[in-house]
Amino acid sequence: MTSIPDPGKRDEAILCVVGWWPEGTHVGGIFIREHVEAVAEHYKMIVVHGIVSKGSSLWPSIQVLSTEENGVIVHRIKIHTWLRRFGLSNYLIRRTYGKVVHKMERAHNLRLMHIHVRTDESEQALFLTKKSGLDVVISEHNSFYNLGMNKFSARKWDLERKRIRAWFGHSSIHKVMPVSQHLGNTLYKNFGVPREKIKVIPNIAAADFVPGPPPASDRFQIMLAAYWRPPKDHDVFIEAMKLIPPELAKRCSVVWGGSGPHMEQIRERCANELKDFDIRFPGYLDKAAMAEWMQSSHVFVLPTKSENLPCVILESLSCGTPVISMDLNGIPEMVNEHNGILVPASDPHRLADAIMTMFSAHKRYDRNAIAADAFSRYSVEVIASQILEVYDEVIRKPHGE
Repeated sequence: MTSIPDPGKRDEAILCVVGWWPEGTHVGGIFIREHVEAVAEHYKMIVVHGIVSKGSSLWPSIQVLSTEENGVIVHRIKIHTWLRRFGLSNYLIRRTYGKVVHKMERAHNLRLMHIHVRTDESEQALFLTKKSGLDVVISEHNSFYNLGMNKFSARKWDLERKRIRAWFGHSSIHKVMPVSQHLGNTLYKNFGVPREKIKVIPNIAAADFVPGPPPASDRFQIMLAAYWRPPKDHDVFIEAMKLIPPELAKRCSVVWGGSGPHMEQIRERCANELKDFDIRFPGYLDKAAMAEWMQSSHVFVLPTKSENLPCVILESLSCGTPVISMDLNGIPEMVNEHNGILVPASDPHRLADAIMTMFSAHKRYDRNAIAADAFSRYSVEVIASQILEVYDEVIRKPHGE
């Protein structure tokens, strides 16, 4: 275990135990980082991210890497163990959480534990509350409660539901903050989270996402961007584009951004099946590059089979760019007749109709109004104030509540 650097001054601090955290060009957990950084000016934010993975050695190895990232102290725990059954994984992550947090308690005035996304590792953090006495709030982004649970057999679904209900029922949890109303309803109906404990706090659109100059009028530019693996549905988009009449296809440009395990297949299919289209693959895009492509596009399309509150949609809307996506989960909370078109999932004909409608109707959308509405709902300032309101409510509550 590497030494943890001296953090300096003792301020009120929030301990963030995160199920996901970005590293390098791996985008998983960027939306969590944006939540954490949004309130870092008000509290010292300490992030602990633990992963247990299968190792080749019979003896477990534990590594803690500690850094400072944009003013946030981050401790990455990486545990490799050959045996992950019989509760060993839970024991190892709990023991390591405990050592790291003990150091943090000695250096900081920890006031609250904020668990971002319940995973096999992060859910073990609740055991710390017995010793530390910290109250807990939860942010939940995970599509598991809708998509992942549906893959279980009826018996396993019922067992997992009861286990998760018991976890959310822990006495230390005071608020649960799903990113969409749809997810909040799922947590209430299926997992017993009381309505009074639920406060919906959306994802954040970073400051890069603002309106730009109007898109060029000579070609109709469609943009997509995601990490391309299920539930993202590249097939429905390709099949929809095959239905676009050739005279329109020749006037379209497609910017297909992102990375992921399906990108090679996507490139091959586009080369073979969408020969009439000008399609560019810029690869992984950072926030600034993503914003530039969104600003220059006439429409952003997110084909998917399950979502909570996808960041790429709120980022597109913040640029004033209308959106076409699927009428499912939390997406209807974002997209309406004023800023885009919703279609049924897995329906290439309806998606093709929406794209052709947007081809002729995109000028009717008020891009400045779309961006202003998105800013009022998803800006850093707005979301930070909502998170801080929860923090202050829990931290300042009378003792014993």
